[in-house]
Amino acid sequence: MSKLTTAMFDSLDDIQIRQKWQNIINYFRGKMTANEMAKQFWKYYIPNYKRLSPGHYELEVAVPYALIESFGLSTKDQEFAQSLSDTIYTYKSIKLNPWKMLSLYESIAYVINGNRFVSFDGRVFAFHHARCEYLLASDLRTQRFALIAIFSSQGYLETIKIELRNDEILFHKSGNIQINGAPVISVPWQKIDSIDGAILISIYRKDYWTILKTYDGLCIRCNNQFDICEIILSGRMHGRSNGLLGLNDNEPSNDYDLIDGTSNNQLDVLAEHWALNGECDVNQARDLTYRDDERCQEYFHNSDSPLRLCFNHIRPKPFEQICSNGGRQQHCIATAAYLQICANAGIMIALPHECGMNHFFQIF
Repeated sequence: MSKLTTAMFDSLDDIQIRQKWQNIINYFRGKMTANEMAKQFWKYYIPNYKRLSPGHYELEVAVPYALIESFGLSTKDQEFAQSLSDTIYTYKSIKLNPWKMLSLYESIAYVINGNRFVSFDGRVFAFHHARCEYLLASDLRTQRFALIAIFSSQGYLETIKIELRNDEILFHKSGNIQINGAPVISVPWQKIDSIDGAILISIYRKDYWTILKTYDGLCIRCNNQFDICEIILSGRMHGRSNGLLGLNDNEPSNDYDLIDGTSNNQLDVLAEHWALNGECDVNQARDLTYRDDERCQEYFHNSDSPLRLCFNHIRPKPFEQICSNGGRQQHCIATAAYLQICANAGIMIALPHECGMNHFFQIF
């Protein structure tokens, strides 16, 4: 333990030490000014900032994290220390670039019918007979999360594995959930920050949807009736995730590029690149390109389409590509998926007559 931390904490009891930690968190969350922080804490721990360029600053906060390891902590206190670490990690130093601080639009990728994928930037492809695990998306900058697709022996997506900092969650398309090897018996379920009661992870159901959300904007929603999964990243993940679902930078043309920047247009090369384990050599991935299909044009392009009310909210082109790569069954898979996703956005549209009764859905 350093002389500084010794001088700071030797005279404090457990309650006072915890209060010092809470002061750090309050400062990060804007509940305490710098002057107030200075009065209650050592000047050494007052945040410093550097002006990097006009309108661009970097904030640095020194946190005596080594203190946690220096104490001979009880199991309860170790849990508290880990929770504290998680909380501080959430609000760690950021660059005060006003453009980066603006809330960007979230990015959404889709898995439809277990073998049709739409990347965050709208590129569409299919996987068949792929008994394998693939990295779907990951924060490669800070490793805050990783999403892994687990395929069944029949070649369809069966489970999404979510690796967070201290948790491993198996999100089965059936709606069943396992957290760190233990099944979630009942929902809603939440993981709560013991410091301030913030919800770190929440799992709940709404109609046919099972939904998982994290405190930093990751969201996964699966509909077990229509075989759809939505994978949602917050706006701050723009351009900093990578995996089978692309670079998330609004440039679909580079979605197949490799992690080292190597240009690539071959989906089978991309699949091999992001394969983790399993019988990946039998993968038969293929790009889904647009095919001239009059019925699909009617559904996803024409101004009199029963789906038209949603065109300005959910881009129809990827679903038209899915629709045009098959017969009537593929028409209905694409339109039903589009209908449900639009319903998530609060847009009521109608199923085409070809695919059943002309009725309206609104899930949320």
